[in-house]
Amino acid sequence: MQSLKKNFWKKKKVLITGHTGFKGRWLSVFLEILGANVHGLSIRSDDKKIFYSLLDRNYYCDIKNFNKLKKIINKIQPEIIFHLAAQSLVLPGYKKILDTYSTNFMGSINLLEIAKHSKKTKVILITTTDKVYKNYKNNIEFTEESELGGKDPYSASKAALEVAIQSFIEVSMHREIRIASLRAGNVIGGGDYAKNRIMTDLINFELRNKKKLEIRNPDSIRPWQYVLDVVSGYITLAENLYKNEKFIGSYNFGPDQRLKKVKVKEIVEIFKNLTETKKNKITFNKNNLSNSKEEKTIYLNNKKVKKILRIKNKITNPKELISRSFDIYRELSLTNLKNIKNVYLKEINKYINE
Repeated sequence: MQSLKKNFWKKKKVLITGHTGFKGRWLSVFLEILGANVHGLSIRSDDKKIFYSLLDRNYYCDIKNFNKLKKIINKIQPEIIFHLAAQSLVLPGYKKILDTYSTNFMGSINLLEIAKHSKKTKVILITTTDKVYKNYKNNIEFTEESELGGKDPYSASKAALEVAIQSFIEVSMHREIRIASLRAGNVIGGGDYAKNRIMTDLINFELRNKKKLEIRNPDSIRPWQYVLDVVSGYITLAENLYKNEKFIGSYNFGPDQRLKKVKVKEIVEIFKNLTETKKNKITFNKNNLSNSKEEKTIYLNNKKVKKILRIKNKITNPKELISRSFDIYRELSLTNLKNIKNVYLKEINKYINE
C-alpha cells in the first residue's frame, strides 16, 4: 500500500456523507488520525446514535432534502467530499424500491449539483458498488470498462448513478472540480451490523447466543476484502485526485488472488473453526439458489488501482480476514459505549504501522 501522507491531510476540511455507516465510521476515524478536519452527515437514526460520538462535527440530513443539504454544504465548505450515504442493501431494495432509487440516484444528484457550485470543493469521491456491472453469468472478471447494468433496484440505481457521474465529469471540466466513482466488492470488518450480510449473521449467532442459523446461497462467490484495505484505498485516491486531474474516473476496489474465489460456505467454515461453533447449529439453505434475487458469482478486477495508484491490499488471507474481523466485533461487544472510538483507533493504528 502506498504510504498515506499525514502532511497532506492536516487541517483539510472533509465531508463524509453516511459517516455512521460501516465504512463511513472507519473512514471518519482514519482521516482524523491523519489530521483532517472531518465533518459527518447522516440521517438521524436511533440504531446508529452510538456512532455519532466518533466525530465532534455531526450533521443530520436526508440527502434527498436538497435545500437542507445545500445549507449544510455551504456552511462546511468542504475541500474533499466522500459520498457514502445510500440505501446499500440488495434485498431491502426490492421492498423499498422508491426509497432505493430516490436515495441512491436523486440524493446523489443533489450532492453533485450542490458541490459543483461550491467555491471550496475540489474533489468528490462517490461510492457505488461492484454490482453496477451487467452480469451475464459467464464468470468473467469485471473491469472498469465492463458493461453497466443491474437487475435489482439497488444495483440498477447505482448503475444509473454511474452514468450520471460520467455526465457530471463532462460538464464539470470547465472548473477545478474532480470526480471519481468507487466500486468496491463485499467489504468485511468489525462493526458491520447491516442485515443480510454474512458476518452480521455469524456474529449475531455467536455473540447473542442464537440457537440456530441458516445461511443462504452457500456456493455464492463474492470479492471479499478487508474494510481498511478499502478505506485506505479511498484515501489514497483522494490524495492523488486532489493533486492531479488525470485520476478522474471509475475505480474497482477488489481483492487479490487468494480472496477472489472464496465461497460463502468457506467463510462459514473458517468462522466455525475460529469460534469452535458446533457444526450442527449452522445449516445451509441450498433450495434458494435457483430462486435467489442475488447474483451467484461476482469477480472484480482490481488491476487499475494497483497500477495507477500503486497500492495493494494488506489482508489477503481468508483466515486472517475473518479472524481479524471477529476480534474487533468481540472487542466492540465488550467495550463501554464511551470508549468505542478507542477500538477503531487501535485497529487503524495497527493497520498503518504494519
